[in-house]
Amino acid sequence: MDRRRITTHETEEKIQRFILVGVDTGRDEIDTEASLNELDELLETAGGECAGRVIQHLPEVNRRTYVGSGKVEEIRQLLLDTGAD
Repeated sequence: MDRRRITTHETEEKIQRFILVGVDTGRDEIDTEASLNELDELLETAGGECAGRVIQHLPEVNRRTYVGSGKVEEIRQLLLDTGAD
């Protein structure tokens, strides 16, 4: 009789945590806060978690970084502080 030991390991799935970022240019009727709320709900539905939010008010989106350089630093610090992915 072939006896094999079967070992099972329970693993805990890591929940991915994200920083939500929005830019309000003031040129359209889109409510940036409402958009981030909707994105947060979609993220939660997909099994993720919002670790923080950042909204930048700019006349136009920065083509290189989306937000201004000061916000880039703020987002970087938020990532470090929250441990977001």
